[in-house]
Amino acid sequence: MLLDFPRIEVPNSIAQVCSFSLKNNRTSTSEIIKVIEKDDFLSLHIKNSYKDKLKKGNVSTLISSMGLEGIRNRLTETYIHHARYGKFQMQDEIDEVHDILDLENRFNFMFSEGNSRVFLLGLYLKLSDIHMEDSFDFLAGDFMVIPPEVDEILILSKSRSRYPDWLILITWTLLLILGKEKAEQTLVKTKGKLDDIFSVLSKDEGEAIVRVLLKYAYGISDRDFLLVPRI
Repeated sequence: MLLDFPRIEVPNSIAQVCSFSLKNNRTSTSEIIKVIEKDDFLSLHIKNSYKDKLKKGNVSTLISSMGLEGIRNRLTETYIHHARYGKFQMQDEIDEVHDILDLENRFNFMFSEGNSRVFLLGLYLKLSDIHMEDSFDFLAGDFMVIPPEVDEILILSKSRSRYPDWLILITWTLLLILGKEKAEQTLVKTKGKLDDIFSVLSKDEGEAIVRVLLKYAYGISDRDFLLVPRI
């Protein structure tokens, strides 16, 4: 069965955070602070949830104490909690992001330090699963369960990508359409270039990939993916 994601949106602030290079330096910290300051909810949430820690400094101090990935994980936890329970979490706990972190670690051979694109993909898949659960459409869910054959195909390239999330989605879709052997051959032949992939697929197969990519692009607020190469 082909991927059929629901129409959901990752909170724009989290999508922005995951698009940055989360290296523990002044530039990355400054970018995160700008995102927080522009988001009224995040600003208020941090002030209420971390008031004791903020007594010892400002948001920059808080980020330094948690680390960039630490603050990313906690803000994401808040939004997932809201998606699942309909209310925002006020406690500093990490429960919902563990499987996303597992997914990120699983594909860590694909990206350099500080890249959060697989984390972003994991959040999108998790929110899709929660949406399907709320719709009582359990058969269509389990998007977090990416087949191991995807890893087996991708690990052959032995190269890192700026957009590993897109490459995972394309490989996954090709696997479902063509099977492992043909998907692997297609990616090797085309070197993962989307235009070349479309050239060796039928019209229906190409449209199936486009549907998946359009839904993901919408979900993470990536309006330029057709203009700027993602793999």
